[in-house]
Amino acid sequence: MFLGRNFCKASAVVCRSNYDLRHTANRLCLTLSSVTREAILLRSAPSIDLASLIESMAPRLRAMQQQLGCESGWASIASSLPDVDPLDVLAAGNDNLQMYWHSGLMGESVAAGGTLDRYETEGENRFVTIKQFVQKQSRRFVELGRSPSLAPRFFAQFSFFNRVSPDYTFPAASITLPRWMVIRTREGCQGTINIRLDRTTNLDKTLTQILRRFQQFDRSRFLLRAPLSDPSLTYEPVSHASSFRAGVDRVLTSIAARRLDKAVLARAVDAMSSRPLRPLEVLRQLRQAHPDCYVFAVTNDRHQTFLGASPECLVRRQGNRAISDALAGSAPRGKTFADDDILARQLLDSVKDRREHDMVVATIARRLCSLKLVPEVAVAPSLMQLPAIQHLHTPIAACVPTSLHLLDLVAALHPTPAVAGSPVSAAEEYIRACESFERGLYAAPIGWVDSNGNGEMAVAIRSGLLSDCRARLYAGAGIVRGSDPDKELHEIHLKLQALVEALT
Repeated sequence: MFLGRNFCKASAVVCRSNYDLRHTANRLCLTLSSVTREAILLRSAPSIDLASLIESMAPRLRAMQQQLGCESGWASIASSLPDVDPLDVLAAGNDNLQMYWHSGLMGESVAAGGTLDRYETEGENRFVTIKQFVQKQSRRFVELGRSPSLAPRFFAQFSFFNRVSPDYTFPAASITLPRWMVIRTREGCQGTINIRLDRTTNLDKTLTQILRRFQQFDRSRFLLRAPLSDPSLTYEPVSHASSFRAGVDRVLTSIAARRLDKAVLARAVDAMSSRPLRPLEVLRQLRQAHPDCYVFAVTNDRHQTFLGASPECLVRRQGNRAISDALAGSAPRGKTFADDDILARQLLDSVKDRREHDMVVATIARRLCSLKLVPEVAVAPSLMQLPAIQHLHTPIAACVPTSLHLLDLVAALHPTPAVAGSPVSAAEEYIRACESFERGLYAAPIGWVDSNGNGEMAVAIRSGLLSDCRARLYAGAGIVRGSDPDKELHEIHLKLQALVEALT
């Protein structure tokens, strides 16, 4: 059997430093922007009747509408909501494009749908051009009011390489301003609706649609999901295990010749289901089994969904603080507490795993230094323990100036040696030569950025592409001096367990 199903389902335990940069989303606001950089921001207490609030918006919206001339702008209307699961909101919607984001560390779940504005690009400058698009939109905001607003969010995903093959169904880089968004945090729940506005907009009709959308958010709390029997799944590796072992041997030969320090080789496995797979149910399973991971999903116009549960933060920026995860060096979990403790100690004492981990830490710190930042690095790694596997983990923090955008950090850090290798350019050559499939969004940045340059990007590992009755699952292993092909193959199987279990 390719993958066994007997593995620990206990909630993940994540050993992380005591930092918490969560921000509050329990506010009420209206923002309106235009290409002339004119905007308005309204706020009200959460207890205000929503229908009355929306009605009160009309005079100010009409005044701003007259100022637009022949140009167009957009407005973002947000309100507190009764507690609702963002996944239920997605299940109740029918938008072609949907996005989901769950950050266990931040205690935040976000659902978003539809497209108000979107930009796609590719090539070496893709992070720069995506940042310029966000900044162009962000400069149009002018805030009126006493309390700070919840900045509008854009959702972004990138491919591992700066270009993708012509038949791959997601772009190499894209950023989306959704039509609506529901955010659930430890402090409460909030809904946001974004609309386009110009001289021809029928405001009465638009405000009625906004009210109905908020009511739909509320009704999502009572959504009943019909239970389905578990699908029957069969698995077919995209490439044989012998090919992976040959790739490992090839990398080890280059390491011995000092042409390479590390390369991360991935495997892809196709899972075929007896019935259409339901991405939202897969996300529920992932979120339940991996509550401290990033659980993410994005759909395309072909109704394909890329999703996963990643333990790795590429970078998080909040105000003047940025944090990145160095995550490398792995071991299985034990079946008993005693076995688990032995495996954990062996991992912490492993010369091979510490060498691999230190390589990632040093690279991230060096790249932060290249941005003229001063990295703060823990003296020794801790353990990040997940249901089936545990990793060496070192958070790396830095104070950042307001001029440094989240996407500047993403451009500097992707790809880290944890998902590519070292040196990066040489490792990428081996990845292309040894892997027979398109990585696409696998092991690449995915997350969100707001109009202030804050945001969070995960590394899309432990991920898969779902399409009707088929799912392509991805996982990889870092090859360094001392790696054993069979052990690396077993490590990949452990990493794939998260998705395999969520599908069944």
